[in-house]
Amino acid sequence: SAGPVFDAELRAELKPMFWEPTEEGIKAEIARQNGPLVDRLANRIAEGRDFLLFSFLLGGMLPVTLGLMLGGMVLYRTGLLRGEWPLTKTVPLAIVLLGAAWSLDLMQVAALKAADYDFDVYSLNHWKAALDGFLGGFGYCCLVSAIVGASARQSALAAVGRRACSNYIACTLSGTTLAVGHGFDLYAQVSLSSLMLVVVTTLIAMLVWSSAWLNRFRFGPLEWVWRSLLYGRRQPMRRGSIMV
Repeated sequence: SAGPVFDAELRAELKPMFWEPTEEGIKAEIARQNGPLVDRLANRIAEGRDFLLFSFLLGGMLPVTLGLMLGGMVLYRTGLLRGEWPLTKTVPLAIVLLGAAWSLDLMQVAALKAADYDFDVYSLNHWKAALDGFLGGFGYCCLVSAIVGASARQSALAAVGRRACSNYIACTLSGTTLAVGHGFDLYAQVSLSSLMLVVVTTLIAMLVWSSAWLNRFRFGPLEWVWRSLLYGRRQPMRRGSIMV
């Protein structure tokens, strides 16, 4: 394997946190997730505080996040996120970008396997994971734009996007109910294949209920709350009602 990236003391401190948690650490995390709701909330607040301080503010995620938000605005204004780019542009871009992102993933996995999943090799190859995130994100935007652009404007996929906030919160509540202590207590008990089944089922559910909801209402429930707060008055919810 490669030579040490960190000095021995720092390496010993970081490895359990990022790469190889101890048996005691795994048990403690499972106990936290399966414990009382109040304790989990307190733990989440502490984790959120540490994330905001060390990763978001001090770790460089703030400028990256702002850059991605600005990039998203540009892609919306230019029509990509509205499905308005031609298929002759979005399909080749999706193929190239996703191919590059998946290739970086394969390179990272191959390097880790060759080094028997050495922590230093993981650290040296971490830039690939960061880069393939940007390439893959743009590639998936092109792919979704192509799908939306090739179908009816009120497609099921477009309906999911129009209810993005409501769907996000619903997925979070569903996942935590399945996994942690206040629900079915399945944290660390579900296989990867079972998780994939949950993901596919959730996606199908979002496609179905987003379309059904928007056939009757103008907005998703949380989108309606946000819009009403933004305009300072209650917005009409049902289709056919008069907008103010």
